[in-house]
Formats: sequence, C-alpha cells, structure tokens
Amino acid sequence: MNNLLFAVRLITMTSLFKLFSQSCGLSIKEAQLFLGTNVDTTKSWWAGRRNPPEAVLEKLVDLSIAQDVAAQELLLQLEKLGKKNKKQHLTLHAYSLDSQAQAVGWPSANAYMAVIRKAVEKMPAELALRLVLVTDRNKTF
Repeated sequence: MNNLLFAVRLITMTSLFKLFSQSCGLSIKEAQLFLGTNVDTTKSWWAGRRNPPEAVLEKLVDLSIAQDVAAQELLLQLEKLGKKNKKQHLTLHAYSLDSQAQAVGWPSANAYMAVIRKAVEKMPAELALRLVLVTDRNKTF
C-alpha cells in the first residue's frame, strides 16, 4: 500500500509541462527553445512551481500529435519494406544533430527520436528486431 501512495505522490509532484515535454522527447532546454520562452519561466513550469498558459500545453500536444502521425507513417513504410525484404535488416537513418531535425520540421533530434520510439512501440517484435538505426556519423545504436 505504501508503494502505491508513493507512486501517486510522484505522479502528482511531476508537472504536466514536464510530463508532456518529456513524452515528446524534449529536454528542458529543448522545450524552452521550441516554445521560445524565457529560461527561468521554463524552469519554473518544469519544476511545477508555476503552471504554463494553456496555449503552451496545446503546442506540446500538437507536437505529440504530429509525432504520432509521423510514427504511423514510418511504421507503414517499414512494414512495406519488411514484407519485400523478409530476411534483411532494415536501416533507418536517424538525426544526430538538432539542426538536421529542424531542417525537416522537428524541434530537436530527440523529438525525432520520439517518433522512432513511437513507431517501434507499435510494430511487431519480429520487425523491430530487424531495425538498424544509423546516424550521419555512421554510428549504430
């Protein structure tokens, strides 16, 4: 019973702003840059000392929805490729630099990685196990 109370307390102590930002793959600094807000204001929202305006949370929800749509499109593409090449690994190029992700409309490389995470969460295990993620620096992770 104490564990349940502790878990509930942890959930209520985490700010919605922090929860939404992290679910979108944004660090506090990335959230601040994405929203164009003051550093101290963003830190206050993150810590739960102040609540952000509704428009801020809506912008994070909009990002999350865009990520869900992109993840679904990615999943469909990977499933098609997976059916064509039943035994081969599927290589997926991921952005390692924020500037690369921003060039295609994502606020950060981490926000794009959230898209990949969402796609992988929905795909069959046999397809996920065939994925190879590669960055522009030729590092596999």
